[in-house]
Amino acid sequence: MIQLRKMSKRDVPAVSHLVGAAYEFLADAENYAPNQRHRLRKERCVPEWVGPQFLRCRSFVAISGSRIVGVLAVNNAEVDELYVHPAYHRHGIGTRLFRKAERLIAAGGHRRLQVSTTGYAVPFYKAMGAKITGKECVTFGPLAGWRNTVLSKDLSTERE
Repeated sequence: MIQLRKMSKRDVPAVSHLVGAAYEFLADAENYAPNQRHRLRKERCVPEWVGPQFLRCRSFVAISGSRIVGVLAVNNAEVDELYVHPAYHRHGIGTRLFRKAERLIAAGGHRRLQVSTTGYAVPFYKAMGAKITGKECVTFGPLAGWRNTVLSKDLSTERE
């Protein structure tokens, strides 16, 4: 059984490990260059980045047993981060996290959810009802120059 709870500082090491596993999976799926893979591991899969990045947002972890298997960070009307450990893909965890994001964003008074993502996750977000609204160029960090897909979902018609 998967439980969701608010992320805390004590979760940062486990979430860093989860983000690392997710980026390794994405690096293979998206064919990231070796220098991008190295920078992702060095810059984005470490507690020094994960802690500030996630804890500045409304963040939640998905737990199976005692293991953190998913994480969500919502900032205003945007899904800033959503990762599921690759070993737990297709278990409904991403769906639970996305539905949590919808509720948080709607409760914050926003009528539209937005997310920017790599190509791999686009089918997932489309299955959640989001629609592609454009592309954006990543301007900084390990994936600078990468083009992400921007999706949005109208929440004004969603029911609690």
